[in-house]
Amino acid sequence: MELKRATRQLLEAIKANERGSYAEWVDACGFSSTAVVQYHLKKLQAARLIKRHPGRARSVELIREDAHDAGQAR
Repeated sequence: MELKRATRQLLEAIKANERGSYAEWVDACGFSSTAVVQYHLKKLQAARLIKRHPGRARSVELIREDAHDAGQAR
């Protein structure tokens, strides 16, 4: 799945600060609001690059790339 530039930018911000808040990622990526972060998080989750845990604060978890690549090989 090809990711848009802004989605890849958010992924890099998450890699740099996985325990960051939406507001921190807005600042890091230069987005206009946390709604933009939410939109791109959905794209990352659909691409199976992150997991999210509803109801938990700071609930974004990176999926290890080697595990992701192994899933692609099947």
